Amino acid sequence: MREMIEAALQKIVGEPAWAIGRAGLIWIQLGERKTVTSKRGSREVGQYALHLSCPWIWRHGDQVIADADSDSEQLGRILATPALCSSVAAEDSGAFRLSFSNGTDLQVDTGEEEGEYWRLFSPGDDSPHFVVGSDGIGN
Repeated sequence: MREMIEAALQKIVGEPAWAIGRAGLIWIQLGERKTVTSKRGSREVGQYALHLSCPWIWRHGDQVIADADSDSEQLGRILATPALCSSVAAEDSGAFRLSFSNGTDLQVDTGEEEGEYWRLFSPGDDSPHFVVGSDGIGN
């Protein structure tokens, strides 16, 4: 499973992470910016989106910048300046770490809950989502 996760996340290596927010889950926009239109109107999204529904922590060295309990203000500071994803490391559990050009790391853990942990997809197109959850990898 580790190899499949690293292969999926390898798409975002070299891509900028430029926005993060909360909408019941944590979303991160990565890659080239594009506009998508839906029934709710137009919005700017990344070439890739990462949705997290599991425990995570964003660090700069030993300092915690934000985690799953952070408020909107803390989240906004993480990517006030976009940062390139420089490497990916994954575990068979579905957990992974993304390292960024600004010296920060995003550590995503799977937790103990049943259901979906996280997903990577391309907003606005019909390509399959790469989904990791308590049942393994799906789409």
